[in-house]
Amino acid sequence: MRRSVILALLLLAGAAPADPSAMPPLRVAVPDPGFAAALARAVLPGFTAASGLGVVTSGWDGRFGSLALAAGAAAPWDVLAIDPARLALACAQGLVRPLGHEGCGVRAARPALLLSWDRRKLQASPNWADFWDVAKYPGKRGLRAGPRGTLEIALLADGVAPGDVYATLRGSAGVDRAFRKLDQLRPYLVWWHSDAEAATILRTGQALMSSAPSATIAAADAEGAQDFGMQWQGSLFGEIDWAVLTGSHAETAAAQFLAFASAPARQAALVPLGYAPPADARPALVIDDAFWRQSGPALRARFAAWLQR
Repeated sequence: MRRSVILALLLLAGAAPADPSAMPPLRVAVPDPGFAAALARAVLPGFTAASGLGVVTSGWDGRFGSLALAAGAAAPWDVLAIDPARLALACAQGLVRPLGHEGCGVRAARPALLLSWDRRKLQASPNWADFWDVAKYPGKRGLRAGPRGTLEIALLADGVAPGDVYATLRGSAGVDRAFRKLDQLRPYLVWWHSDAEAATILRTGQALMSSAPSATIAAADAEGAQDFGMQWQGSLFGEIDWAVLTGSHAETAAAQFLAFASAPARQAALVPLGYAPPADARPALVIDDAFWRQSGPALRARFAAWLQR
């Protein structure tokens, strides 16, 4: 966390409460149940032990309209987990509190869409090029039934460098290139529609390899009956941030929570649960939310037409 954000959090917190146990629980809203479960294991117990403050988590639908309705004097949450695109808009509209020159949030975690496989059937450590090589590694392949993430993976497999993927997709030739790459694999594809389904098609043997959400695969492994590989190189990173809702009356507790939860030690504690290391330097791609807001409708229409061919 940058120094200016740390200072802002300290100023927001003010003096620590004399009797934390007398304060109401901090209300934390998390849109992803999987991330909520990870927090319950890796972050919340330590925060309560260190601060004496209780925490109550609740879900929210992740929609900006819901956030806009929540902010204000009767705010139902104090802290929320939010994606960077919605955070930027919420910050501009004053729905969340500023934390310094960098904006209104601090990083909570880095989930990823990565390549996963069943180690009992494949002892190698494949990459996206291997994913397309059905001669070398015979078997079905799993991909998400939508263009977001899938088109990026196709270009990575075709040799496009991570830093060039979105520049390539912004041109019609680049989009054509991604769909041509998918055409090569089409007879071998099994489509998944939900995070849980990505793990299911590996567990049941419907696919030898699949793109999959990192946290879902880690959770499946933790059950003890699976042995899934996770290829972080070439993964597609997302980001979850923490923010303090405007209208919260628990600014001190909220600031303490943000400082605790965004510390490197807490970030590291999330790694075994399927979230990327805080300073992972392996080649990867950060998903461009702005690109998908602009280009998503057209690409979804084209992808749906491609599936029906």
